[in-house]
Amino acid sequence: MAKRTASPAESAGAMAPTAPGASTGTPADRAAADLAALRPELERGQAAEHSRYGPKLVRVSHPTEGEQLIEVPVNPPDPERLAARRPDMLDFTDLAVLAKADPALAADAWQRVREAARRDLEAGHHAARRIEGSSPRPYDRAAFLELREALIAEWQPRGATERLLIDNLTQAFMMRNSWLWQSLDYQDPVSERPEPRPGEQPHERANREREEEHCRRMEAMLPPRITTVEATDRATTMVEQWDRMIIRTVRALRELRKQTVVIENHGQVNVAEIQQVNVQSG
Repeated sequence: MAKRTASPAESAGAMAPTAPGASTGTPADRAAADLAALRPELERGQAAEHSRYGPKLVRVSHPTEGEQLIEVPVNPPDPERLAARRPDMLDFTDLAVLAKADPALAADAWQRVREAARRDLEAGHHAARRIEGSSPRPYDRAAFLELREALIAEWQPRGATERLLIDNLTQAFMMRNSWLWQSLDYQDPVSERPEPRPGEQPHERANREREEEHCRRMEAMLPPRITTVEATDRATTMVEQWDRMIIRTVRALRELRKQTVVIENHGQVNVAEIQQVNVQSG
């Protein structure tokens, strides 16, 4: 009977400890457990491996036989170089390739991904990237981090939940300011067409008509648009929505700070951020 070759997901799962997903053990054990839990994602990555690294069909012209489709092989990636890729650039197809070549390389790469994600979460870069869009600016990132540090200094978060709420609060402030800017400076340059002027010369009229035709072609390529007034109203509404999000997040932080303290022995009690104190005689 022919021996079946293990899939990348099975190769990764063979390294897992008895309790997949457990948070105990060495970092390598946790990485192997994670990869075992990621088996569906690795299997989908393996299915996409052929389309990414398999032979490509290329149309070529032959002097006598005309056009033909030929297969051009694609060099598979070197596992060592793939494992050294930036953690945020790896995808599950890359991890499937690594698990197929060497499960230890896949575990090491996943461990680096986890470490990079932890650093970004702790420093606030992960939260900042979620609201930056496709064209981030260094100034906006710096403003996000400065605001986040100021909020951390004010609230002194005591755990992961409060730190996540601080990130949410920072995002809400930044999004609120972004929509506020749009509500003040929103413009629709595509809808601005040159207007005819009294006494314009023939060549001026020809230029204006060419510009009008250009505007019509540009508008035909765009999805349905709204007017400047509608866009401004929408931006103002979004400012109000983010204001409510800020208020809800601050309220959630305050709710987490509410505590009930039972004091059995009479004495001096310093109350800071404590909403309710029950005193029992002892």
